[in-house]
Amino acid sequence: MRLRQMVAISPAATMAHRNLGVSAADGGDAAVALRRYTRAIACEPTNHRVWSAVASARTDLGNRSAAASAWRRALTLGASESDALYNLGVLAQDGDRWQEAAAAYRRALAIEPRHAAAAGNLGACLSELGRTAEAIAAFEAAAASEPAVFRRRHALHLEHLKAGSFDAAWAAITDADSPSVDGLRGRTVLLYDTCGYGDFIQFMRYTPLVRAVARQVCLRVPAALVGLARRAFGHAQVVSADADPPAHDIAVRLLDLPRLFGTTGATIPAAGPYLSADPERARQWLPRIDRRGVAVGFAWAGDSAYPLNHLRSPGLDVLGPLLSDVDGVRFHALQVGAGRVDVRNGGLPSSVLDLGADIHDFDHTAAIVAGLDLVISPCTAVAHLSAALGKPTWVMLRHASDWRWMLDRDDSPWYPSLRLFRQRRPGRWDEVIEDLRDALAKVRRNQEKGKT
Repeated sequence: MRLRQMVAISPAATMAHRNLGVSAADGGDAAVALRRYTRAIACEPTNHRVWSAVASARTDLGNRSAAASAWRRALTLGASESDALYNLGVLAQDGDRWQEAAAAYRRALAIEPRHAAAAGNLGACLSELGRTAEAIAAFEAAAASEPAVFRRRHALHLEHLKAGSFDAAWAAITDADSPSVDGLRGRTVLLYDTCGYGDFIQFMRYTPLVRAVARQVCLRVPAALVGLARRAFGHAQVVSADADPPAHDIAVRLLDLPRLFGTTGATIPAAGPYLSADPERARQWLPRIDRRGVAVGFAWAGDSAYPLNHLRSPGLDVLGPLLSDVDGVRFHALQVGAGRVDVRNGGLPSSVLDLGADIHDFDHTAAIVAGLDLVISPCTAVAHLSAALGKPTWVMLRHASDWRWMLDRDDSPWYPSLRLFRQRRPGRWDEVIEDLRDALAKVRRNQEKGKT
């Protein structure tokens, strides 16, 4: 009220307009905040604090270009250089301009060497650029500046895993509160997580190791995975994440288990298939699979909620040349979720069998995969499922791939039946499609030789 009275008495009260804008921003109304800040700028065009506020409001409204211009203006007028440069880096990073963002973060760190957020974001950009050693150094700096902030150490942990340095990865996230194998002995253990489907599939394999030391194990997974988990881990109580967890002595995240058991590249458990399809469902799906040639299932998009999904998912249009140019290959679409908009938009060739509309959980997908010769997918849950079933699985990877696929290899210690097809240059899915087409043609030739 007093701020409004001040503005009414003195319309040129710069900071009163700014503070009213701050109040609006705190209330979640960025549009009103921006109007207030604009009034403040009209009163005092050279006030760097107001320009910084304008930049923040424009960012909240999604106008990145205008926000960047405001941050540059604030910088020239005397705003804290490290903060302005950091925010310019964030805007560039949000636009996938990794080089530009990295340069801004480096400038911010030159002014404020212990700017942990700038160091952490620099590490993320360097990781995207494939400069792993530099990324590790940046993540180490961020963790040193904020050792109590877990996400700093977690980012370092993931980059070490990408580099294949398992021991260094576990050391980065181990602290006094970390669970241990001894802490599980003779106890009832709840295994849970809040990760994506692919992570659940990848790390459920540790359940038997926990059962070997615990008195009882309860595995809590998303409802769509319950059937698979119960077939694979009958020695454990499997419950849906939709239900309340049963009584337990200790709860452990699935993603903590590799560290807890000291996993290395040579000791990853469940080297062979550890999931299986329901036999009856597999029989029901078999008549819908076209076996006149190489039967291939494929997907083209991951979960749209993942922040970098637009980089990891090629989309259906990109797969066009693959779907139409390989003779003797029968394609079966396994796509579910938001990616099915491409089907509704008419992007699926008439020669492709669309099975995705009738897939309701991962038991359905597993039953289909059981009748296929091969599955092709981006880095998403379908790839994990197919590989965990032991099916030959080809994964399309963006240039800066996820940590689990490591560096410069076309195989994976996590899944023996899996083969990786990597972008050689950022954004170049056409190169991946060319490699896939050549590989499929070779599979087709081998199949024909086997018939003669």
